Amino acid sequence: MAMPRRRAPIGVYLLALTALVASCSSSTSTASPNSPSTAASTAAPTTTTSTVPGQDPSAGCSTKGSPEAPGQTVRNVTTAGVVHPYLLSVPTGYRPSHPTPLVLSFHGYASNAREFAALTRMPTEGARRDVIVVTPEGPGHTWQLNATGSDAAFVDAIVATVSQSLCVDMHRVYSSGFSQGAAFTIIYSCARQDRVAAFATVAVDFQLGCKQPVPYLAFHGTVDPLVPYDNGAVGASIQGKVRGTLLNMSDWAKLDQCASAPTVRTLSSEIVLRTWPECTAGTTVELYTIVKGSHTWPGADPKASPLYTTKQIDATALMLDFFAAHHLP
Repeated sequence: MAMPRRRAPIGVYLLALTALVASCSSSTSTASPNSPSTAASTAAPTTTTSTVPGQDPSAGCSTKGSPEAPGQTVRNVTTAGVVHPYLLSVPTGYRPSHPTPLVLSFHGYASNAREFAALTRMPTEGARRDVIVVTPEGPGHTWQLNATGSDAAFVDAIVATVSQSLCVDMHRVYSSGFSQGAAFTIIYSCARQDRVAAFATVAVDFQLGCKQPVPYLAFHGTVDPLVPYDNGAVGASIQGKVRGTLLNMSDWAKLDQCASAPTVRTLSSEIVLRTWPECTAGTTVELYTIVKGSHTWPGADPKASPLYTTKQIDATALMLDFFAAHHLP
């Protein structure tokens, strides 16, 4: 049984960030997912493993068994007695002896895994680049903004399951997300900097708990009505004034010990790229500003997006490019 393809209302973009901005945490309550799925038993790869310097092959690289079939399937993981569905995409070129990068992709509030996969095309684009993509489904179509809550625990369980059944390069595990899923991406990844090599977000770019330099890529529209771009603005999803995107990015640059002033390039009529140079330890901090951009995924499939989205850049492709350039030491 497949996950339901439910068209979420405009509330798909709403997220409550007031407590997040104040304390970087939220309620740890959880709800059972309302998207039933089937979980085929995962076949393990063969024993011969090819590695290159810098790779960290997962347990799945040395487990005997049949190769994993390529394509997208719905799987389950159970934590604390609760079944959590997720969408697993295995690339056509997957080799059970070759450590493969893994990308986690987190949907926004009120969305679901299939809807988000269609919106971003992350599984499709990842497959083209020989990247495993996992799109978890938040219980109740939302995410706890908590690094140690039950949502984070089931995502940990997904990573453990996939890395045991597939040959994953554990030095090349990445995360990405949109809106509330972007906030979860940051919180989750900052608490696991020894496991997540780099991450990227759309619409939310607050520095939420990272302690060590990390490669970070952000996208934000200048007229986002829910999470405003401008410092001191008030958004529909935030009670009170926000810390603006450029100030947020300066926080990331300071964390990475980059130069304080970014290099600014106008790429097109709608796109401005800011890159903070001279970061330590090979990290990178970049921001794509979408001029007059709303609360949307840049380059999203217009058939899957209820709002206009720029076609002048493709956030999915740029994220995968960014991830390919970074790995854990």
